[in-house]
Amino acid sequence: MKGQWIGDFQGSHLKGRVTVDVDELPSGFRGRIAVFGDPTSVPPLVGFFETTSKQNPARFSVSVAAAHPQTTALVTWDEVSKLYPNGQFARSVQVSAAWSDKELKLDWTSDLGGQGQAILPASVAGATSEYPANAISWEDFKIVVMGLEPRRFVFRGQRKPRRLRTTFHRTGRSDLTGYTMYDIPALHQHISGRTRHLFALANGAEYGAFLHLAQHHGYPTPLLDWSYSPFVATFFAYRSTRNSEVTNASEDDRVRIFKFDKHAWQKTFANESNVDALRLHLSFFEFLAVDNERMIPQQALSSVTNIDDIETYIRMREQQNNCNYLEVFDLQTKDRRSIMRELSMMGITAGSLFPGLDGSCEELKERFFDE
Repeated sequence: MKGQWIGDFQGSHLKGRVTVDVDELPSGFRGRIAVFGDPTSVPPLVGFFETTSKQNPARFSVSVAAAHPQTTALVTWDEVSKLYPNGQFARSVQVSAAWSDKELKLDWTSDLGGQGQAILPASVAGATSEYPANAISWEDFKIVVMGLEPRRFVFRGQRKPRRLRTTFHRTGRSDLTGYTMYDIPALHQHISGRTRHLFALANGAEYGAFLHLAQHHGYPTPLLDWSYSPFVATFFAYRSTRNSEVTNASEDDRVRIFKFDKHAWQKTFANESNVDALRLHLSFFEFLAVDNERMIPQQALSSVTNIDDIETYIRMREQQNNCNYLEVFDLQTKDRRSIMRELSMMGITAGSLFPGLDGSCEELKERFFDE
C-alpha cells in the first residue's frame, strides 16, 4: 500500500479529488488521506491512520479533521461551523483498502452513514520521462540558453533521463506529515551538534535553510535542487559520469538538462510554505545560505513539493493553461571531456561549486586522473 495515490472519489454526499500518502512501517502502514470536494459546500478534509498489520485488504478507522478552504491550514470544527453554518460533516470514517501494483481501492462508511469509493492508479514516477527529448549539440545548447531572459528560467542537470523526483520520494516514502513529526526533530538533534548555527525550526526561513543543508549533505528531502545557471546544471548532469564510460558511450547515450519557466509558473501558482501541505503543489524558494557555502556559487534555489510524480502534475497544469513550463534538453554523453573542460574555463568546477577540501580534491581528480 505504500506510495502516493491520487485520483477521483465518489461518495453518497460528496465527490472530488483524493490524495493518499502511505509509508510502510515494520509492522504496518502509516499515512494520510486528504479529500477536496466543492469548497463552497465542504472544506478540505484530512484523516491520519496507522494499521497494525500489512494484511491486504486493510481495515482501519480514520478520525476526520478539517482545513480552511483557502489556506488549507487545519481548523477546529467550531471554525468550520462558522464557515459552513448549514453543513454536516463526518468526524470518523471506517475504511477498507485493497491494493495491487496498479491501483488502490478504497471503500468507506462515515459516522453519518455516508458511503464512498475511490479507485486510485499507482504512481508512475519511477517510469521513463514522457517529455519529448530535445536532442541538441553543446554548441546549439549554448546559443539557446544565452538567448533566454536572465533569471526567468531555472535549470537542473541529471545523468539519466528519468522523471523529476525528490530524494524523499525516491526512497518510496510519501507521508510528509510523518516526516515532519519524526524525521525532522531527530535530524535537527543530530545536526545541531555539528553546525555553527542553531536552526530555529519554528521560523519558516530557517526551516527551509535547514532542509536545504540536509539535502546538500545527502539526507532525503522533498526538495529538488535547481540553478539559475544552465552551465552549472550542465556540470551536475556530467559530474557523476566517468571518462571511462564516455569512451564506450553510443550516439544515443545522453545526459539531461531541465529548463523550467519559474516566472510563468509563479505568476499562476502561489508558493506553499508548509512541507506537509494538504494541497498538491510545486513551490520555489531561495533559502538562506546558513552554514551552506555551496548555495551562492551554484546560483542555487530549490523546489519543494509533496508530489511523487512531478512530471505528470506539470503536464496536467500545462494542458489546463495551454502553455509550456518545462522543456528538456539531452546532450551527448560522449562530449563530456570537452564540455567539462569548457566549463572549467568558465570557472565552473567542483572546487568552485563545493568550497572546501572535498571540492578541491574532486576538481584535481578531474584534472589529473582520466578515469
